[in-house]
Amino acid sequence: MKRILPPQTYTGARESLYLAGGITPWRDQIIKKLSQLPIIIYAPVVENYTPATHVKWERAHMLKATAVLFWFPQDALCPISLYELGAVAATDAPLIVGTHPFYKYKEDVKIQLAYARPDVYVVHMFEDLIKQIKERFNGTNTRRNSGR
Repeated sequence: MKRILPPQTYTGARESLYLAGGITPWRDQIIKKLSQLPIIIYAPVVENYTPATHVKWERAHMLKATAVLFWFPQDALCPISLYELGAVAATDAPLIVGTHPFYKYKEDVKIQLAYARPDVYVVHMFEDLIKQIKERFNGTNTRRNSGR
């Protein structure tokens, strides 16, 4: 696993995962749990970048990634991430989506994705999110829209 942070870029052909969602420590947990996967992880962090530079980097790498992961934590509303989820859901990009069980807009995320991307199964436990990622990148993802 190789982590790419702004303003770095990656031009190789390895499979990749873009980490989208609330700005909380969950990204470090994901990266630690995925350290054995042979993938590139695009991990946006907000540092000393202008909004325009940061958004440009995020958009380019979100569109470039093999799959995009969204995690909506309990302690953040994530309006920009909800906007980005809507944009990515309008494409055929592989999506992995999870919300904390007590995320305020959990039901909204599930309902909107049921219409926009019925192939996406929204999980609510962090370990289920990790399992979906590993299934996706190990070629064993057979889950479809059941038990939403």
